Amino acid sequence: MFFRMSPYDGLAPYTLLQYTEIVEGIWYPKGGFNKVLQSLENIAVQHGAKFNYNTDVQEIIVDDSGVAKGIKLVNGDVVNSDIVICNADLIYAYNKLLPKTSYAEKLGKKELTSSSISFYWSMKTIVSELKVHNIFLAEKYKQSFDQIFKDHTLPDEPSFYVNVPSRIDPTAAPEGKDTVVVLVPVGHISNVPNIDFDQLVKRAREQVIETIEKRLKISNFRNLIEHETVNDPRTWQNEFNLWKGSILGLSHSLFQVLWFRPSLKCKIFENLYFVGASVQPGTGVPIVLCGAKMLEKQLCDRFLEGKVEINIWSKCVSFLIGIVALLIFWFFFKF
Repeated sequence: MFFRMSPYDGLAPYTLLQYTEIVEGIWYPKGGFNKVLQSLENIAVQHGAKFNYNTDVQEIIVDDSGVAKGIKLVNGDVVNSDIVICNADLIYAYNKLLPKTSYAEKLGKKELTSSSISFYWSMKTIVSELKVHNIFLAEKYKQSFDQIFKDHTLPDEPSFYVNVPSRIDPTAAPEGKDTVVVLVPVGHISNVPNIDFDQLVKRAREQVIETIEKRLKISNFRNLIEHETVNDPRTWQNEFNLWKGSILGLSHSLFQVLWFRPSLKCKIFENLYFVGASVQPGTGVPIVLCGAKMLEKQLCDRFLEGKVEINIWSKCVSFLIGIVALLIFWFFFKF
């Protein structure tokens, strides 16, 4: 579930992540991941960047020759620019911010990662039975993933992850209290009829609390929750513009990684670039930041140093080499 994929469908090399985390550990930014965002913002401001907060983008402006010229805000203001870098969800951007294309429709049909029902709890006291990272697995393990990725719903018995950042970060909660984050994987929004998300959220909450109380022998866990915030597939779609509520964008299946994944440079409109989970190199905060760094180099090479982009024949050769590498990769790890 590292990439919000079923472990029964994920590529074998992804299992190396477990080894890396156990042996080398993982990094945690003190103050939470928002500190990473604040640091990037501070660096940008120091270099002259300006931010326009609490303003939605209505469209990316593209002229008749197919060149991106800026953005239009919902209040009618227009921001003209030489290039446009879009970090909105890729499928959302193509379907909602750009002129209609067949590629946008094609993107909308690609395989997506799952969604989640996420609970954010402020606890009245420290729940010592919980560690920093806690994973609760369903007894009918495979069936639970089939219900997520095939039926696009909440499993009868969900597996879930519990994170307690206050266990290692004193800024995450007041002294003597805990902050708890619960992630319950659930199918993304689909065409499955009669899904009552309010009932799914209610059931997920009860099952999570009952499982924690039973397995950790905490009789009054639900009474320790003093404040709660919830995100579900509707929230991810409506408030964060994540297509169908898929929280990590395009899936990392065999033909949606490496050369098959959408590139940073838009292939349809000129001077338009993308960063984020659904483009190369992939999803997750560290990987997305690597993608942003890759784009920064591309832009500097093109606009500051005047380097010519790689020609079409070189791209074809690279593509063919990539296909051969993927086939070899698939053969050895599939069998």
